[in-house]
Amino acid sequence: MAKDRRISIEYPDMRHGRKSSSQKINGYKRHVLKDLDIGVIRAVALTKANTPESAATVDISRELKFPHTQLSELHIDRAYLSSHWVTERSENLKIFCKSWPVINFGRFDKNAFFLIGIVIELAVPIK
Repeated sequence: MAKDRRISIEYPDMRHGRKSSSQKINGYKRHVLKDLDIGVIRAVALTKANTPESAATVDISRELKFPHTQLSELHIDRAYLSSHWVTERSENLKIFCKSWPVINFGRFDKNAFFLIGIVIELAVPIK
């Protein structure tokens, strides 16, 4: 399928997209920034379905400048890890994101191992 194939005659920006290999999206993706402390939606963005999620954060940041909102925590999906909020963040901004699932196919998992500090010195003759 062509990358920029139109799916609607009436809405020229609608596209086919994917959230994951099993979840398809037709049309648009909406991105919502919600204040988790008080439950208020602070900003929204709308992108084509084939646009990466991280592209929406620029529009959301623009909306946050009007009420002078300062972000202290971000609870995000892994798709937003390449956004400018994460790559250019200050030390005060805490990021919370679900980790990648570990698939070990019946082998040992990461917690079955531990590292022991070993120092190896090589005897090299000085000339």
